[in-house]
Amino acid sequence: MTKEKKSKNRDTDQQSRQFGVILEDMDGKLDTLLEGQQGLAVRTDKIEVGFEEFEGKFDGLESKFGGLAGKFDGLEGKFDSFQEETRSNFRSVFDYLSRIDDELKFIRREIEDLRKTLTAKADLERLETLERRVQKIEEVLVKSRKN
Repeated sequence: MTKEKKSKNRDTDQQSRQFGVILEDMDGKLDTLLEGQQGLAVRTDKIEVGFEEFEGKFDGLESKFGGLAGKFDGLEGKFDSFQEETRSNFRSVFDYLSRIDDELKFIRREIEDLRKTLTAKADLERLETLERRVQKIEEVLVKSRKN
């Protein structure tokens, strides 16, 4: 073969080898890329499973919160009832204490009237005692005059 052909064949062989090296390098990089994609797929699957578990837990929490809302509504009704009952009881106690206060005022007036009456009676008893003493003194005088 001629030198030109040999040189061309050598260039072609060298290009073929370089192309082969490049293809092998690209093949390795594609394998690496494929492995990375598979790893990402596995991770994505795990994330999906985790998300589904989270979603299930969230649904459970949502139903529990719904139950709590119902309980709070029930408590609100009970609290309103308790509040009204307490108001009613306070009104009753207030009315009862008002009647007691009125009775105390009446009793105080009665005591004052009795005090006045007793004072007058004490004065009457003193007067009667004085009258008896005066009468005794008069009797003594009358006896002394007779003698």
